[in-house]
Amino acid sequence: MDSKEKYVEIASGHITRRGTAVKKSLLSAYIDKKDAKHELYHSWYSFDHEMAHYIKVNKTIVGFKGVHFVDSIVLDIDKKDLEDDALLDYVRYFVNTELLSDLAIQEEHIQVWFSGTGFHVELANVFGFTASTTLPSLVRNTLEKVFPDCDSIYDGPRLIRAPFSYNKKSGLFKVPLTISELNDWDMMRILAEASSIPDKIDLSKYTMPQPSEHYLQQYLMFSSNVIKNEQSTKRSNFDIDPTSVVTCMQTVLSKPPVMGERNDSMMRLAAWLRRSGVPKPIVYDTFNKWSGNSKEAKSTTDSEFENGYNYWCDDQIMSKYCDPKCIHFKRKDYSLAIEDTKTLANKFVDMMKDGVSKKAFNFATYYNCPDFWVMPGELVILLGDTGMGKSTFLSNLTAMLKNHKIMYLSLENSWHLTYGRFCQIVHSKTQDEIKNYHMEMDDVEDL
Repeated sequence: MDSKEKYVEIASGHITRRGTAVKKSLLSAYIDKKDAKHELYHSWYSFDHEMAHYIKVNKTIVGFKGVHFVDSIVLDIDKKDLEDDALLDYVRYFVNTELLSDLAIQEEHIQVWFSGTGFHVELANVFGFTASTTLPSLVRNTLEKVFPDCDSIYDGPRLIRAPFSYNKKSGLFKVPLTISELNDWDMMRILAEASSIPDKIDLSKYTMPQPSEHYLQQYLMFSSNVIKNEQSTKRSNFDIDPTSVVTCMQTVLSKPPVMGERNDSMMRLAAWLRRSGVPKPIVYDTFNKWSGNSKEAKSTTDSEFENGYNYWCDDQIMSKYCDPKCIHFKRKDYSLAIEDTKTLANKFVDMMKDGVSKKAFNFATYYNCPDFWVMPGELVILLGDTGMGKSTFLSNLTAMLKNHKIMYLSLENSWHLTYGRFCQIVHSKTQDEIKNYHMEMDDVEDL
């Protein structure tokens, strides 16, 4: 038997049907025709003939302590709870920005696969992993550090869906994508491509050339060797120490796009940069570097400069990154909402149709005085000297507004004093009567 021949463990038909070792060069023969809709998995690592012998004897790879090999690196980007378009946007960012730009991985050393639900990004062995019995530990330490957003699938017995395998969950196949296709196709096109596979499959077409030098070797994380001058992956092209002016947007720009909210963040950034006087070409160039998606960078920039969108402090993205050191933090007054007459008219019509009395009240209804309406959104301040009964007046008014939901905040009285006074007002009882009533009560449901 040729000791140089690599083997993989496979699971055919279902991921639980494992325990078969095959030569990796013959893996294509185990991929059925598209009409068979056959699921096939193979081990993340490859092995020498010792693994084949171990499985033959033990019927499982569990417990195998032999040599592990890394021919290529498979990174798993799971869909989780993302929508299809958000997932595609993230994978584009991951490939274009994190791999090609930040880590400077050569395009010929990257192969993208749509797995039927998520994406697999396959890399050549650019880290220089060498065969050993402890290789899974080194791989896990390194890849979890460099690619923290990818699922950790680097333990020794791990299986991964094989190329062109059927995915029963989605009814689609695992299919390859070039980087150009990843950037140019939308999810509808990718899903259509994954609905079938070729009749004849030659996996050798998708074997990447191994790098002449392992140019990411500096990132290797040996568990027994803490690297003092540890290299860190560059996650954003902008090293920003946020100032006190619109701190939230500076914080967003200083970090890589967050999965699932990159587009929303870019729209807020565009509005902030435009209002700050940054020229349109600079905004586009900033987004192109930050997102790694030139098409979206252009469309977002064009849209902002054509329509002049504004966002303010209570916006979902800006509020998420709100910082106390920002000059707008206290008053939340960055870009307050501006509404035209049509918007105001629609809101006024809705308020009238909904019934003014449901949201407002008239003092004349409760007191012998001229009409004085308190409308939604208004602030009424009650002024008076100490001891004039301001708190008593407001307590009585609150008790009379039985059809309104009221939150009563008292900064001078304890909770039990406030509660007792309200009971006296509502039930016209003395303080002693209220105390005695509650002392004799067995169940508050009897109130």
